[in-house]
Amino acid sequence: MSNAAAHQTSFQDRIQQIAPYAILVLFALWTLVPIVWMLISSLKIRTSMFTMPPDLIFDPTLRYYQELLFGANPLTKYLMNSAIVSVSSAVIAVSLGTLGGTDSRASRCPARSTSRSGSSRREWRRSRSSSSPCSSSTTSSGC
Repeated sequence: MSNAAAHQTSFQDRIQQIAPYAILVLFALWTLVPIVWMLISSLKIRTSMFTMPPDLIFDPTLRYYQELLFGANPLTKYLMNSAIVSVSSAVIAVSLGTLGGTDSRASRCPARSTSRSGSSRREWRRSRSSSSPCSSSTTSSGC
């Protein structure tokens, strides 16, 4: 094998090792850049948010967060309403699911007593044991 062919193979091996990481980095940038841009924009004043080209160097302000938390906007009321609705929905879903699961476990479900062919489970076991090529000493091995 010539030196150039060995170099080409090692280059292809490096590409195959690096490619998944490069794809992951591109996906992470694709995902994180808009989130970072949103957070940076939330620290700008309104007139600075929409300037073209965008200002990358600016004086950050927390004024909008202050208005959101302590202003006329009742954020805590909205959060409390969301918490009440989500907790009550979860309690209702778990309660109904528990009741449904208990009822189906206690009742005789026809699907549980029949096999795929429609015969009862007991008949299916009987037919399996009589036609099994395994002897009774090998039944524990999964035959």
